[in-house]
Amino acid sequence: MTNLCNIFPLLLGRGLRASLMAALLLSCTSGDKTCSPPVRTMYSCQAIPTGSSGCVGGPPSAPSAGASPIDPDMTFPVGCVAQMPFCVPAYSSEVQTCTCQEVGPPDAGTAVRWSCPK
Repeated sequence: MTNLCNIFPLLLGRGLRASLMAALLLSCTSGDKTCSPPVRTMYSCQAIPTGSSGCVGGPPSAPSAGASPIDPDMTFPVGCVAQMPFCVPAYSSEVQTCTCQEVGPPDAGTAVRWSCPK
C-alpha cells in the first residue's frame, strides 16, 4: 500500500497545496513519541556482591537533587545501565537512563557513581 504521506501532495489542487502541505508534513514527521517508562527500574546487569567495586545502591529515585537511591542494599558494576520508571524531565518523550561509571581524575583516585544525563 502506498504511503499517503507520499502521494497526498499530488492529490491537492494548487490553491490548497501550501496550507495543507504544512499540516501534512507535521503529521507525517512528528509521529507519536510518547514516553513509556518501565513500571520499576530495569538494569542491564546483575547486582554484584556487596563490597565489590561499583555503584552502591541504584540510581536516584527521582530526578531531583538529593533523592534517595533505588535499591540501596545492592551494588552494580561499572557500565551497568538503569532504565528508570520515569521520563526525562526536559525531554518528555524519553525514558530516563543512568549509567554506573567511574568519575574523577585518575591521579586523584576514581570514584564510582551513577550518571543520569539530561
